[in-house]
Amino acid sequence: MDSEPFEMPNPVMMADMMAAMSSMTLFEQADPTTRVNEQIKEINDYMEREHQLPPVKVPPPSRSEVFRDLDRRRHEEFKTRFKNRTLTTQIGMIQSYSKVPLDTLKPIKIKDLFVRQTHQGYFLLCRTVTLPLRQVAVSVGIEDIDGTIGKLCIYNFPTMLSPSFSEMDALFPLGTILAVREPTYKMSSNGSKPFIRVDSPSDISFLDPDHRLVLGQWATNARLERAPVMPTFIDTWHARGVAEFKAQLWLSAAICFSNGLKLEPQAHILRSNRSEVYIRLGWYNAALRDAQQVLESREILEDLQVLKATFRAARAHHHLGQYSNAADIADTLPNDKDCAEWSAKARQRLNEQRTGQYDWRALFTESQSNPSPHVADYVGPVEVKDVARTGGGRGVFLTQDVKAGTLLV
Repeated sequence: MDSEPFEMPNPVMMADMMAAMSSMTLFEQADPTTRVNEQIKEINDYMEREHQLPPVKVPPPSRSEVFRDLDRRRHEEFKTRFKNRTLTTQIGMIQSYSKVPLDTLKPIKIKDLFVRQTHQGYFLLCRTVTLPLRQVAVSVGIEDIDGTIGKLCIYNFPTMLSPSFSEMDALFPLGTILAVREPTYKMSSNGSKPFIRVDSPSDISFLDPDHRLVLGQWATNARLERAPVMPTFIDTWHARGVAEFKAQLWLSAAICFSNGLKLEPQAHILRSNRSEVYIRLGWYNAALRDAQQVLESREILEDLQVLKATFRAARAHHHLGQYSNAADIADTLPNDKDCAEWSAKARQRLNEQRTGQYDWRALFTESQSNPSPHVADYVGPVEVKDVARTGGGRGVFLTQDVKAGTLLV
């Protein structure tokens, strides 16, 4: 068998290779602090150069490049997710958060994006074509309505601090349609490939296939061939939501209940269950809204459904610091043990607000199992108001005479 000819690098290439190897050897031999400082300097130098360069158009990555890169990284993530490792990201770029409603934005395609620019006044309609992975951000391959491929990186996505692969796949299944408001396009840290960076998850809208912005848009197949078929029965979504809830996958459970409610908005059990999930997520306003909407139909509900919705509304009020409302709604079911317990908690918070007196021993005990123990804010006999006669500004003033040692705030 003939061997392939081997071409020796030219002298300039050899010099560069030797310099790089020498630099790498010195870097590996340096102590950790020196290595970190050198990395920080390199990143700062890179960001300084980036800030001085104008926005430019660059060729989008090929489909094979994106698929190969994300598949490789997902496989590596699977092998190393339970091992100690260090992940880095660059935060020197000015972060952007869209404040403009989706309906007022104009569409833009990947081929029209400029690197180093946030595209104000536009939104990108896309769908996922790979399964997601999470290292620092949630990364997923996407295609726009022309079939042009790209990579989307979403930072700060809720519940995605250390998700399982099944949870990520449930949140971003193949074919998920997204609208990215005012997308930011940038190069990767090594300057090799562009990607869309989203710092605020609120800039992402999940759209249904029958949404008016989606219908008839895709030049390729209207539905991604490998995309899972979504259930069309609320019982299926309810069962999935309960399974996700039992697995403590709160956001996945909320999505399942929400999908069921899209099919039947009057499915009160699903709405009440979603209220409970929202409480677990810490989304108390949303939880309260769902519980209240269920209670608006209490005349046609079974007693157990009314009890659960009342209990959840009381807890949501309590977490929002609306202690009077929490006590009032819990007192509508005085014979229920859980409601009576939360009524007592709410009245204890009201007493803390009024007097500034706390059961410190009980708070310490609760803090051993709950890192955020229930406690009310106390504001003493003070107020903040403008200072008109002493040069302007604002100040803190007493509202009554106090003794030395009085707790003010």
